[in-house]
Amino acid sequence: MIVKLSGTAIVAFSLLAILSTGCATPTYEPVVYNSPPVLTEEGWNALLEDSSALAASTSQDSPYSEDTSTSEDTSTSEEPSTSEEPSTSEEPYASEEPYASEEPSTSEALSNSKDSSVSVSPVLMDQLRGQAWHIGPEVYYFRYNEPDLMKDTGMFYGLTFGFTSRDWLPAYPGDQPWESKWMGRVEGRFAFGRVDYDGGLWDGTPYTVTGIDDFVWELRLLMGPDLPNGTFMLTPFGGIAYRYLNDDSSFDPAGYERESNYLYIPIGLEMIDQLNQDWYWGATVEFDIFLWGKQTSHLSDVGGPDVDNRQNNGYGARASAKLQKKGEKADLIIEPFIRYWNIGTSEKNAVGFEPRNNTIEAGLRVVLVF
Repeated sequence: MIVKLSGTAIVAFSLLAILSTGCATPTYEPVVYNSPPVLTEEGWNALLEDSSALAASTSQDSPYSEDTSTSEDTSTSEEPSTSEEPSTSEEPYASEEPYASEEPSTSEALSNSKDSSVSVSPVLMDQLRGQAWHIGPEVYYFRYNEPDLMKDTGMFYGLTFGFTSRDWLPAYPGDQPWESKWMGRVEGRFAFGRVDYDGGLWDGTPYTVTGIDDFVWELRLLMGPDLPNGTFMLTPFGGIAYRYLNDDSSFDPAGYERESNYLYIPIGLEMIDQLNQDWYWGATVEFDIFLWGKQTSHLSDVGGPDVDNRQNNGYGARASAKLQKKGEKADLIIEPFIRYWNIGTSEKNAVGFEPRNNTIEAGLRVVLVF
Protein backbone atom coordinates (compact mmCIF):
# COMPACT_ATOMS: atom_id res chain seq x y z
CA MET A 1 0.00 0.00 0.00
CA ILE A 2 2.75 2.33 0.79
CA VAL A 3 4.43 1.32 -2.47
CA LYS A 4 1.35 2.00 -4.58
CA LEU A 5 0.83 5.39 -3.03
CA SER A 6 4.37 6.23 -3.59
CA GLY A 7 4.09 5.30 -7.34
CA THR A 8 0.86 7.22 -7.72
CA ALA A 9 2.41 10.18 -6.01
CA ILE A 10 5.43 10.06 -8.28
CA VAL A 11 3.26 10.03 -11.39
CA ALA A 12 1.15 12.88 -10.08
CA PHE A 13 4.14 14.97 -9.26
CA SER A 14 5.68 14.30 -12.71
CA LEU A 15 2.57 15.46 -14.51
CA LEU A 16 2.45 18.52 -12.35
CA ALA A 17 6.08 19.31 -13.19
CA ILE A 18 5.49 18.91 -16.94
CA LEU A 19 2.52 21.22 -16.91
CA SER A 20 4.40 23.76 -14.91
CA THR A 21 7.30 23.73 -17.41
CA GLY A 22 5.12 24.24 -20.50
CA CYS A 23 3.34 27.23 -19.11
CA ALA A 24 6.47 29.07 -17.93
CA THR A 25 7.49 32.42 -19.63
CA PRO A 26 10.97 32.38 -21.42
CA THR A 27 13.73 34.41 -19.90
CA TYR A 28 15.97 35.01 -23.07
CA GLU A 29 15.92 37.50 -26.06
CA PRO A 30 14.76 35.98 -29.40
CA VAL A 31 17.43 35.87 -32.25
CA VAL A 32 16.26 37.27 -35.62
CA TYR A 33 18.11 35.99 -38.78
CA ASN A 34 18.45 37.65 -42.32
CA SER A 35 17.23 40.96 -41.03
CA PRO A 36 18.95 43.90 -42.94
CA PRO A 37 20.78 46.43 -40.84
CA VAL A 38 19.48 49.92 -40.58
CA LEU A 39 22.22 52.36 -42.00
CA THR A 40 22.51 56.08 -41.97
CA GLU A 41 23.33 58.17 -45.15
CA GLU A 42 27.04 58.39 -44.22
CA GLY A 43 27.17 54.63 -43.82
CA TRP A 44 25.66 54.05 -47.27
CA ASN A 45 28.23 56.37 -48.94
CA ALA A 46 31.14 54.63 -47.22
CA LEU A 47 29.83 51.24 -48.28
CA LEU A 48 29.51 52.38 -51.92
CA GLU A 49 33.12 53.69 -51.96
CA ASP A 50 34.41 50.40 -50.52
CA SER A 51 32.50 48.47 -53.20
CA SER A 52 33.95 50.59 -56.07
CA ALA A 53 37.53 50.17 -54.77
CA LEU A 54 37.01 46.41 -54.44
CA ALA A 55 35.69 46.12 -58.01
CA ALA A 56 38.63 48.13 -59.47
CA SER A 57 41.13 46.02 -57.55
CA THR A 58 39.51 42.81 -58.75
CA SER A 59 39.55 43.90 -62.47
CA GLN A 60 43.26 44.79 -62.30
CA ASP A 61 44.40 41.72 -60.42
CA SER A 62 42.39 39.16 -62.35
CA PRO A 63 44.08 37.89 -65.62
CA TYR A 64 40.63 37.02 -66.96
CA SER A 65 38.97 40.39 -66.37
CA GLU A 66 37.17 41.89 -69.33
CA ASP A 67 37.39 45.48 -70.51
CA THR A 68 33.93 46.91 -69.91
CA SER A 69 34.85 50.49 -70.85
CA THR A 70 33.12 52.13 -73.79
CA SER A 71 34.77 53.05 -77.09
CA GLU A 72 35.06 56.66 -75.93
CA ASP A 73 36.89 55.59 -72.78
CA THR A 74 39.25 53.41 -74.80
CA SER A 75 40.20 56.23 -77.11
CA THR A 76 41.06 58.57 -74.28
CA SER A 77 42.52 56.29 -71.65
CA GLU A 78 45.69 54.30 -71.55
CA GLU A 79 45.63 50.58 -72.16
CA PRO A 80 45.65 48.64 -68.85
CA SER A 81 48.59 46.32 -68.41
CA THR A 82 48.15 42.73 -67.24
CA SER A 83 49.62 41.28 -64.07
CA GLU A 84 52.09 39.21 -66.09
CA GLU A 85 53.74 42.24 -67.74
CA PRO A 86 55.55 45.14 -66.09
CA SER A 87 53.70 48.39 -65.61
CA THR A 88 53.68 51.10 -68.26
CA SER A 89 56.39 53.08 -66.52
CA GLU A 90 58.68 50.07 -66.46
CA GLU A 91 58.04 48.80 -70.00
CA PRO A 92 61.08 49.07 -72.35
CA TYR A 93 58.77 49.89 -75.29
CA ALA A 94 56.57 52.48 -73.61
CA SER A 95 56.62 54.86 -76.62
CA GLU A 96 53.83 55.14 -79.15
CA GLU A 97 55.98 53.13 -81.62
CA PRO A 98 56.77 50.00 -79.60
CA TYR A 99 59.32 48.80 -82.13
CA ALA A 100 61.27 51.99 -82.68
CA SER A 101 64.33 51.02 -84.73
CA GLU A 102 67.49 50.59 -82.77
CA GLU A 103 69.21 49.49 -86.02
CA PRO A 104 68.93 51.51 -89.26
CA SER A 105 66.46 50.25 -91.82
CA THR A 106 67.54 49.20 -95.33
CA SER A 107 66.79 52.61 -96.80
CA GLU A 108 68.58 54.36 -93.92
CA ALA A 109 71.58 52.08 -94.35
CA LEU A 110 71.68 52.90 -98.05
CA SER A 111 71.43 56.61 -97.37
CA ASN A 112 74.39 56.33 -94.98
CA SER A 113 76.58 54.79 -97.69
CA LYS A 114 75.03 56.30 -100.79
CA ASP A 115 73.78 59.63 -101.94
CA SER A 116 70.01 59.94 -101.63
CA SER A 117 70.11 62.97 -103.89
CA VAL A 118 66.88 63.42 -105.79
CA SER A 119 68.82 65.06 -108.65
CA VAL A 120 69.27 61.65 -110.27
CA SER A 121 66.09 60.73 -112.10
CA PRO A 122 65.07 57.03 -112.09
CA VAL A 123 64.45 57.49 -115.82
CA LEU A 124 68.08 58.49 -116.33
CA MET A 125 69.36 55.60 -114.20
CA ASP A 126 67.20 53.22 -116.22
CA GLN A 127 68.68 54.56 -119.46
CA LEU A 128 72.29 54.24 -118.30
CA ARG A 129 74.10 50.98 -117.66
CA GLY A 130 76.57 50.39 -114.86
CA GLN A 131 78.75 48.20 -117.08
CA ALA A 132 78.21 48.77 -120.81
CA TRP A 133 79.91 47.42 -123.92
CA HIS A 134 79.47 49.11 -127.26
CA ILE A 135 80.32 47.99 -130.77
CA GLY A 136 79.26 49.03 -134.24
CA PRO A 137 80.29 50.01 -137.76
CA GLU A 138 81.31 53.45 -138.93
CA VAL A 139 81.77 54.98 -142.34
CA TYR A 140 83.37 58.34 -143.10
CA TYR A 141 84.86 60.60 -145.70
CA PHE A 142 88.62 61.14 -145.30
CA ARG A 143 90.78 64.00 -146.51
CA TYR A 144 94.44 64.59 -145.73
CA ASN A 145 95.79 67.89 -147.02
CA GLU A 146 99.22 69.52 -147.27
CA PRO A 147 98.29 73.01 -148.45
CA ASP A 148 99.61 73.85 -151.91
CA LEU A 149 101.41 70.48 -152.12
CA MET A 150 99.11 67.45 -152.15
CA LYS A 151 95.99 65.80 -150.75
CA ASP A 152 94.60 62.31 -150.18
CA THR A 153 90.83 61.79 -150.32
CA GLY A 154 88.67 58.71 -150.02
CA MET A 155 86.15 56.70 -148.00
CA PHE A 156 86.91 54.67 -144.88
CA TYR A 157 84.93 51.80 -143.36
CA GLY A 158 85.56 50.62 -139.87
CA LEU A 159 84.48 49.27 -136.54
CA THR A 160 84.25 51.14 -133.24
CA PHE A 161 84.15 49.38 -129.87
CA GLY A 162 84.59 50.06 -126.16
CA PHE A 163 83.60 49.53 -122.55
CA THR A 164 82.14 52.12 -120.14
CA SER A 165 81.93 51.70 -116.37
CA ARG A 166 79.65 53.67 -114.05
CA ASP A 167 79.94 51.91 -110.70
CA TRP A 168 77.87 54.59 -108.96
CA LEU A 169 74.70 53.25 -110.57
CA PRO A 170 72.64 50.97 -108.26
CA ALA A 171 72.68 47.25 -108.90
CA TYR A 172 68.98 46.84 -108.04
CA PRO A 173 65.91 48.99 -108.82
CA GLY A 174 64.92 51.19 -105.91
CA ASP A 175 68.44 51.52 -104.53
CA GLN A 176 70.11 54.91 -104.35
CA PRO A 177 73.19 55.79 -106.44
CA TRP A 178 76.60 56.25 -104.88
CA GLU A 179 77.51 59.76 -103.83
CA SER A 180 80.72 59.74 -105.88
CA LYS A 181 79.71 59.54 -109.53
CA TRP A 182 82.54 58.75 -111.97
CA MET A 183 82.70 57.44 -115.50
CA GLY A 184 85.59 55.36 -116.86
CA ARG A 185 85.89 54.30 -120.48
CA VAL A 186 88.25 52.47 -122.78
CA GLU A 187 87.45 52.72 -126.47
CA GLY A 188 89.04 52.02 -129.78
CA ARG A 189 88.42 51.85 -133.49
CA PHE A 190 89.83 50.32 -136.63
CA ALA A 191 89.12 51.44 -140.19
CA PHE A 192 90.44 50.90 -143.68
CA GLY A 193 89.88 52.60 -147.00
CA ARG A 194 91.22 53.56 -150.36
CA VAL A 195 92.33 57.08 -151.16
CA ASP A 196 93.40 58.94 -154.24
CA TYR A 197 96.60 60.98 -154.28
CA ASP A 198 96.64 64.31 -156.05
CA GLY A 199 100.00 66.11 -155.88
CA GLY A 200 103.37 66.09 -157.55
CA LEU A 201 106.76 64.47 -157.79
CA TRP A 202 109.91 65.71 -156.07
CA ASP A 203 110.72 67.92 -159.01
CA GLY A 204 107.27 69.51 -158.94
CA THR A 205 105.78 67.51 -161.78
CA PRO A 206 102.02 66.99 -161.19
CA TYR A 207 101.26 63.41 -160.31
CA THR A 208 98.20 61.36 -159.28
CA VAL A 209 97.78 57.88 -157.85
CA THR A 210 94.44 56.15 -157.28
CA GLY A 211 93.43 53.20 -155.12
CA ILE A 212 95.99 53.65 -152.32
CA ASP A 213 95.33 51.30 -149.41
CA ASP A 214 95.12 53.00 -146.00
CA PHE A 215 94.22 51.81 -142.56
CA VAL A 216 93.99 53.49 -139.16
CA TRP A 217 93.55 52.41 -135.56
CA GLU A 218 93.07 54.39 -132.40
CA LEU A 219 92.99 53.60 -128.67
CA ARG A 220 91.65 55.97 -125.98
CA LEU A 221 91.36 55.88 -122.17
CA LEU A 222 88.89 58.38 -120.70
CA MET A 223 87.66 59.31 -117.22
CA GLY A 224 85.45 62.00 -115.75
CA PRO A 225 82.72 62.86 -113.20
CA ASP A 226 79.05 62.38 -114.07
CA LEU A 227 76.93 65.42 -113.18
CA PRO A 228 73.24 64.36 -113.36
CA ASN A 229 70.32 66.71 -112.98
CA GLY A 230 66.98 64.99 -113.42
CA THR A 231 66.94 63.31 -116.83
CA PHE A 232 69.86 65.47 -118.04
CA MET A 233 73.52 64.66 -117.40
CA LEU A 234 76.86 66.29 -118.19
CA THR A 235 80.16 64.41 -118.11
CA PRO A 236 83.41 66.38 -118.47
CA PHE A 237 86.25 64.01 -119.27
CA GLY A 238 89.94 63.76 -119.97
CA GLY A 239 92.43 61.02 -120.72
CA ILE A 240 95.19 59.78 -123.00
CA ALA A 241 95.00 58.51 -126.58
CA TYR A 242 97.10 57.15 -129.43
CA ARG A 243 96.40 57.22 -133.19
CA TYR A 244 98.18 55.34 -135.95
CA LEU A 245 97.66 55.78 -139.72
CA ASN A 246 99.33 53.79 -142.50
CA ASP A 247 99.30 55.01 -146.10
CA ASP A 248 100.93 52.62 -148.59
CA SER A 249 101.38 53.68 -152.20
CA SER A 250 104.46 51.52 -152.72
CA PHE A 251 102.73 49.61 -155.55
CA ASP A 252 103.26 52.72 -157.70
CA PRO A 253 106.75 53.36 -159.17
CA ALA A 254 106.86 56.80 -157.51
CA GLY A 255 105.06 55.83 -154.34
CA TYR A 256 106.21 54.69 -150.88
CA GLU A 257 104.78 53.70 -147.50
CA ARG A 258 104.15 56.37 -144.86
CA GLU A 259 103.34 55.92 -141.14
CA SER A 260 101.77 58.58 -138.93
CA ASN A 261 101.82 58.41 -135.11
CA TYR A 262 99.96 60.81 -132.78
CA LEU A 263 99.98 60.85 -128.98
CA TYR A 264 97.48 63.29 -127.49
CA ILE A 265 95.33 64.27 -124.48
CA PRO A 266 91.58 64.42 -125.17
CA ILE A 267 89.59 66.91 -123.06
CA GLY A 268 85.87 67.13 -123.65
CA LEU A 269 82.28 67.32 -122.51
CA GLU A 270 79.57 64.74 -123.05
CA MET A 271 75.86 65.31 -122.47
CA ILE A 272 72.69 63.23 -122.64
CA ASP A 273 69.00 64.04 -122.17
CA GLN A 274 65.62 62.33 -122.54
CA LEU A 275 63.31 63.02 -125.47
CA ASN A 276 60.51 60.63 -124.45
CA GLN A 277 60.08 57.28 -122.75
CA ASP A 278 62.36 55.34 -125.11
CA TRP A 279 64.42 57.94 -126.98
CA TYR A 280 67.37 60.01 -125.80
CA TRP A 281 69.67 62.44 -127.48
CA GLY A 282 73.19 63.54 -126.69
CA ALA A 283 76.22 65.38 -127.94
CA THR A 284 79.99 65.38 -127.41
CA VAL A 285 82.57 68.10 -128.01
CA GLU A 286 86.30 67.55 -127.57
CA PHE A 287 89.61 69.35 -127.87
CA ASP A 288 92.77 67.28 -128.35
CA ILE A 289 96.11 68.50 -126.99
CA PHE A 290 98.83 67.23 -129.30
CA LEU A 291 101.76 65.86 -127.26
CA TRP A 292 103.99 64.13 -129.76
CA GLY A 293 104.01 62.89 -133.32
CA LYS A 294 106.28 61.01 -135.66
CA GLN A 295 106.11 60.60 -139.41
CA THR A 296 108.06 57.71 -140.90
CA SER A 297 108.63 57.81 -144.65
CA HIS A 298 109.87 54.52 -146.17
CA LEU A 299 111.86 56.12 -148.94
CA SER A 300 113.66 52.81 -149.32
CA ASP A 301 110.70 51.84 -151.54
CA VAL A 302 111.99 54.34 -154.12
CA GLY A 303 115.73 53.79 -153.54
CA GLY A 304 116.34 56.24 -150.67
CA PRO A 305 116.78 56.04 -146.88
CA ASP A 306 113.89 55.65 -144.41
CA VAL A 307 113.26 58.95 -142.62
CA ASP A 308 111.66 59.81 -139.24
CA ASN A 309 110.35 63.33 -138.74
CA ARG A 310 109.41 64.46 -135.24
CA GLN A 311 106.24 66.58 -134.87
CA ASN A 312 105.92 68.76 -131.77
CA ASN A 313 103.01 71.12 -132.28
CA GLY A 314 99.42 70.87 -133.36
CA TYR A 315 95.95 70.21 -132.06
CA GLY A 316 92.81 68.26 -132.79
CA ALA A 317 89.08 68.65 -132.31
CA ARG A 318 86.00 66.51 -132.73
CA ALA A 319 82.26 66.67 -132.21
CA SER A 320 79.29 64.36 -132.53
CA ALA A 321 75.54 64.22 -131.95
CA LYS A 322 73.68 61.03 -131.15
CA LEU A 323 70.17 59.66 -131.06
CA GLN A 324 69.71 56.70 -128.72
CA LYS A 325 66.85 54.17 -128.62
CA LYS A 326 66.36 52.33 -125.34
CA GLY A 327 65.92 48.56 -125.58
CA GLU A 328 65.46 45.70 -123.12
CA LYS A 329 68.79 44.01 -123.84
CA ALA A 330 70.62 46.54 -126.02
CA ASP A 331 70.40 50.21 -126.97
CA LEU A 332 70.79 51.50 -130.51
CA ILE A 333 72.80 54.67 -131.16
CA ILE A 334 72.94 56.61 -134.42
CA GLU A 335 75.78 59.13 -134.27
CA PRO A 336 77.06 61.50 -136.97
CA PHE A 337 80.54 62.83 -136.19
CA ILE A 338 83.43 64.95 -137.39
CA ARG A 339 87.13 64.69 -136.44
CA TYR A 340 89.79 67.26 -137.28
CA TRP A 341 93.57 67.51 -136.98
CA ASN A 342 95.86 70.47 -137.61
CA ILE A 343 99.55 69.58 -137.29
CA GLY A 344 102.44 72.01 -137.67
CA THR A 345 105.67 71.63 -139.60
CA SER A 346 107.93 68.88 -138.28
CA GLU A 347 111.56 69.10 -137.22
CA LYS A 348 114.01 69.16 -140.12
CA ASN A 349 116.64 66.53 -140.77
CA ALA A 350 119.24 65.89 -143.47
CA VAL A 351 116.62 64.71 -145.94
CA GLY A 352 113.87 67.24 -145.30
CA PHE A 353 110.79 67.81 -143.16
CA GLU A 354 107.11 66.95 -142.95
CA PRO A 355 105.01 69.91 -144.13
CA ARG A 356 102.14 71.47 -142.20
CA ASN A 357 98.98 69.46 -142.77
CA ASN A 358 95.38 68.97 -141.70
CA THR A 359 93.00 66.01 -141.68
CA ILE A 360 89.20 65.85 -141.77
CA GLU A 361 87.13 62.75 -141.05
CA ALA A 362 83.33 63.18 -141.29
CA GLY A 363 80.87 60.33 -141.16
CA LEU A 364 78.30 58.25 -139.33
CA ARG A 365 78.43 55.33 -136.94
CA VAL A 366 75.72 52.97 -135.71
CA VAL A 367 76.43 51.40 -132.33
CA LEU A 368 74.83 48.76 -130.13
CA VAL A 369 75.18 49.26 -126.36
CA PHE A 370 74.64 46.24 -124.09
